[in-house]
Amino acid sequence: MSFHEIKVATHNFSHENLIGRGGFGKVYEGILTRGDKSTTIVAKRFHGRRGQGEEHFLMELEILFDYKHENIIGLEGYCNENGEKIIVYEHASNKSLDKHLSNASLTWTKRLEICIDIVRGLAFLHKGAPTNEMVIHRDIKSANILLKGDWKAKLSDFGLSAISARKQKVYSMVVGTYGYVDPQSEEAGFFTEKSDIYSLGVVLFEILYGQLLVPTEDYDKQAASKILEQIHGEGEVESIVFKDIKEQIAPKSLSTFRAIVSQCLVDDSKKRPTAKKVLQKLEKSLEFQEDYEQWGPKLPEDYGDILKLSTNSKTYSTKMKKDLYNQLCKGILLLDDKVCLSIGFNGKRNEIISATTFSYRNGSPHDNWCIVPESRFEKVAEMLDISNLMIEIETKTQFLSPNTVYGVYLVFKFCDSRNVSRIPMYVDLKYRKGRESMHAYFAKLRDDEWMTIELYRFLNQKEDVVFNFLLESLSPYYCRDYDAIYVEGIEFRPSENASFDVLLF
Repeated sequence: MSFHEIKVATHNFSHENLIGRGGFGKVYEGILTRGDKSTTIVAKRFHGRRGQGEEHFLMELEILFDYKHENIIGLEGYCNENGEKIIVYEHASNKSLDKHLSNASLTWTKRLEICIDIVRGLAFLHKGAPTNEMVIHRDIKSANILLKGDWKAKLSDFGLSAISARKQKVYSMVVGTYGYVDPQSEEAGFFTEKSDIYSLGVVLFEILYGQLLVPTEDYDKQAASKILEQIHGEGEVESIVFKDIKEQIAPKSLSTFRAIVSQCLVDDSKKRPTAKKVLQKLEKSLEFQEDYEQWGPKLPEDYGDILKLSTNSKTYSTKMKKDLYNQLCKGILLLDDKVCLSIGFNGKRNEIISATTFSYRNGSPHDNWCIVPESRFEKVAEMLDISNLMIEIETKTQFLSPNTVYGVYLVFKFCDSRNVSRIPMYVDLKYRKGRESMHAYFAKLRDDEWMTIELYRFLNQKEDVVFNFLLESLSPYYCRDYDAIYVEGIEFRPSENASFDVLLF
């Protein structure tokens, strides 16, 4: 770009357009107009005349030319004429990260996404793509992380960077920003990609901390080191988590984040992770956070207590909340596998109690317990004489949703169900509820091949409601071929057609 058009774009490098000052020059914002197209740009004008700042100008320009990536600030153009050295970058409307660390509206999820963007850019530089040489940034800090309007983060300011063969040390005087520089590099006088990892650890810490650890003035190295050391501790992290995001963070997300930042900040550079490893851990931390935010609210508030009643409670404790929710939708077995609890429509709970808990007046079916693959329980009762069932059910609900209308259903299937239709089957189920003789007439076939017939309907307002039923006989009206059934249990399922106000019995 010509010096003239950059000068016009920045209003002759006016003070009103000045947005930053660096070690090698001033940074201006401007509007570049070409034809009928206008573009907001950022221009860094390097200090001095010919020879001064040229090394840093050429280094930054080379990196921006050769190492293009979505998380590295884009090059719009440059000027190198009449002693003027200017680099023109894409515009980042949200400016630099250091200005947003204490932004309460920047959620933990968004902060993690910014962290991941930063490390993706750094991993790209370190792996040597697209050349066989790697870039060591040497000045990773919050002020050098730029944020686009959609909060996508981009690495910037490569004036102090070095290009070297992979895993090669770069010997030089100490450069960078005091407080972000790797203490081992300060002592040894050389930089490696692990020097960048230390600086990255400080930035990640600041994102969690919600403020700069390395202010531009009155930097107290001893105080800052004391705060940083808390990332290595085993105990509470209350003092290092920004107060406005404390309540948002999933415990697993925080512990994963804390562990990888702690590794970045260890004294021995050889023990620090690669940028690729940091990226993997941050993505895992984000996965935990999204799982916590998206699926946690869908789980019952007491899901932890419910899972403790399962024989697989230890297995469930290691699952993601999404997996727990999907498992609850399918159903989990509780109370020695006698109860199956599931989540139905609108988050309401379904409960089915196994037929193994019933009493059988007409002889014990112990010799006729069967394994049916479609059942939620290990065993179901096989009833060979449906004209004389005499099954006594006495049970109480424990896990139902309050203020919900429930239907009480017998869940069964015919042993020979080849001819069962999807159309509701007319049957005559005789049963007693207390002293009252009752009949249920229509059985429906569900998608899981079990049939249900409604025995009762009630509004659940109290816990542990006790129900008593005596199933006497079942008579399929139009087909006499059905002479035996499997009984899975009795189910309490929310009614889709009734409200609290109107109950149809």
